[in-house]
Amino acid sequence: MTVELPAAPRPFVDRDEERARAERAAREGAGSGRAVALSLSGPPGVGKSALAYRIGRALHDSGGYTHVLTVDLDDYRGPDGWLDTGDVLTQLLESLDVEPQSVKAAFAARRRQYRAVTARNRVVLVLDNARYGSEVADLLPASDGVLITTGHRPLHDLDGGAGLDLPVGPLDDASARQLLEGIVTDGRLAAEPEAVDALVRLCEGSPSALRIAACTLRRHGLRPLTRLLGEVRGVLDEEVAPVVDRVLDVGYGELSASAGELYRLLPFHPGPSFTRASAAALLGRGADACDSALEELHAQGLADVRDAFRDPAARLRLSYARRAHARRTADSAPTATGPHDRAAALRRFLRWETRQWQQADLLLAGPRLRVHPLLPEEPGAPDVLLATRAPGEGPGAARVPGGDAGAAPAAGVDAPGAGAGDAPGAGAGVAPGAGAGVSPGAEAGAAPSAGAGVPPGAARVSVGDAAAPGAGAGVALDPGAGASPGAGPVPGVAAEPGSGDVPASGGRAGRVPSPSRWMYEDRHVLFAAVRLAHAVGEDALCVALCEAAWTYAQDHPPKADLLDVFRLGRDSALRAGDLPGAIRMRCQLARWLWPSDPDAAEPEMAAALAAAELLPGDDDSVKLRASALEFRGMLDARKGDLASAAGRYAESRTLQDSIGNDYGVLLQDYRLGQTLAELGEVAAAEALLTRAHAAAEADGRDRITARTGFALAHLLAGRGALDEARVLYGASLDGAHRRGSDFDRARVLDALAALEERAGRPAEAAAHRTASAAVRERNGLE
Repeated sequence: MTVELPAAPRPFVDRDEERARAERAAREGAGSGRAVALSLSGPPGVGKSALAYRIGRALHDSGGYTHVLTVDLDDYRGPDGWLDTGDVLTQLLESLDVEPQSVKAAFAARRRQYRAVTARNRVVLVLDNARYGSEVADLLPASDGVLITTGHRPLHDLDGGAGLDLPVGPLDDASARQLLEGIVTDGRLAAEPEAVDALVRLCEGSPSALRIAACTLRRHGLRPLTRLLGEVRGVLDEEVAPVVDRVLDVGYGELSASAGELYRLLPFHPGPSFTRASAAALLGRGADACDSALEELHAQGLADVRDAFRDPAARLRLSYARRAHARRTADSAPTATGPHDRAAALRRFLRWETRQWQQADLLLAGPRLRVHPLLPEEPGAPDVLLATRAPGEGPGAARVPGGDAGAAPAAGVDAPGAGAGDAPGAGAGVAPGAGAGVSPGAEAGAAPSAGAGVPPGAARVSVGDAAAPGAGAGVALDPGAGASPGAGPVPGVAAEPGSGDVPASGGRAGRVPSPSRWMYEDRHVLFAAVRLAHAVGEDALCVALCEAAWTYAQDHPPKADLLDVFRLGRDSALRAGDLPGAIRMRCQLARWLWPSDPDAAEPEMAAALAAAELLPGDDDSVKLRASALEFRGMLDARKGDLASAAGRYAESRTLQDSIGNDYGVLLQDYRLGQTLAELGEVAAAEALLTRAHAAAEADGRDRITARTGFALAHLLAGRGALDEARVLYGASLDGAHRRGSDFDRARVLDALAALEERAGRPAEAAAHRTASAAVRERNGLE
């Protein structure tokens, strides 16, 4: 059961007729075999969303609907207003407990998957800010679901028409007074009825304007209403600004300098949402100063930060009206506090955002091949706290890369692993230095912060002599090589809201997000930050952001936004003359191009390999060249040229062996073994996979142990060694359970079913098939 409704506003007045009509339409449509569509339309600030949530809550409380999901479609629009329906489908599937790895990559397949999942669940879906019926048609729940949309106009072009159009108008005067009286309870309203009448006329029945006005009255508890109205009238220009802007102007005039600066900066915050931490990075005056400013904005009705009172990591948003007002206010500010300071704030934010993604990636994937080192902590912009407790550990066990435990590699989909530098090992990171040479850097490992307020199982990544990325081409080492990855956060945790998170400490409500959960929640901010970094010429930051997104991309196979991100990373690296960065970005881009268009990936890999030949001969450059060869081999395999792929893996293995990178050797043994098996060279493949599996077990690497074991089991089963294969499949299944990976669980169960069928054990085979079918059904897999 998933209920995503926000806290209901109090008081909630009027709208009884609209609610009754909506609930009646849902009842009458039940059993029809198709979703009921309700379209709530009206001007901004009239309370459409609050009414939609109220209706959704009532339908859920009636007991007939197991899931109530909410999506603000404006959060999924591109710069030109187009809606990424595929990304919305991904969000909805994950809200319905489909794990990210199981979400279909192709849009048509994802749409079928969504229909399959919603056909088995009665779903109420609330879509805010719908502009056209055509853009929500693919989001209609299957079967007996209910779709509730809000927008400025009815969705007349929705296929078949909305089941019910519900115009939402302004509150009448009596309801407006009732709303004010529910918020301002100090007796002034009863004492000054004429002033109340004037205030009601001023707000024109807009619940949003009435709430903002009421907050202003409560803030100034010693002033009579007449005096406040006089001040409001003095600053309003009814011919120029709408009513909400007039009230917002009054609130803005009451702000301190710091709160006013934050308000002017927030509409330029990259992405659709912000957090307390990211707002602090934008303001640059520390967490306490930012919290005070946010409290002021909330008190003046200029921002709704109630969610942050309960959850320190909550995602906050400015409403459309507030964002537009804040932007106009910023554009009219004096030059000294306007664009110049804004540019500095945005660059500070980009550095901070890059560091946060680097930290999350480091905690998930451990020390690995990186072309940019961890940035130093940004003054005045504290780091995000991320949970690092591993499954089954006690409350005090915070595990981080570079310590005794390390972090688990993130779940991947055909990920290039450490051969491409994307898993913990004795790995080196490639970092731009001065000039074209390759020199060791000083990226520090991660450790729990000893500061107060860090809860058990949470950590900040600390940095010693971390350096900002430069424009040249160089390579820096990641220390902490050899950290065991077996005790990190659960891969794929982002599929389950709250999974892997730990409670906040110090009496604070809320949670500390796991690295994978934080990445998932912050993804749209990342996309916008990459675009901004590229646009303003911060090429090193653009490349560093893209590189840090690699682990996220493995857990959430890229859609259009992530492909655009990697393209911009490639372009920034080329513009900056960053040779290692260009190689890395081309490989990452090619990896996510070739599933749908191998030919488009071909020139990227050709250019990456050509550039790799220009690298010097030190160990780190050799590792980067070996990584490019592995990517090339994976593309060859994808295109069906297995002989060429085997040659690339063998060459990559030779390079890894020449610099003593045992984990790189292990990964190439695994890839080469798989490829030789497909070529029919079973004996050689079995020898390679046996060696890779033993090395993975000895090194305590849970994920790659499971992967090598599964591949080896398949070979053993093929030659009739069923008992040995059964043991390996069982170990792989245990690993999938530990990681919470339904994708791997279904695959192993299918293999076990086939093995038991061959062994003449039909009951066991049937049990495995039943278990696999349950996993696939839960995730909408075919």
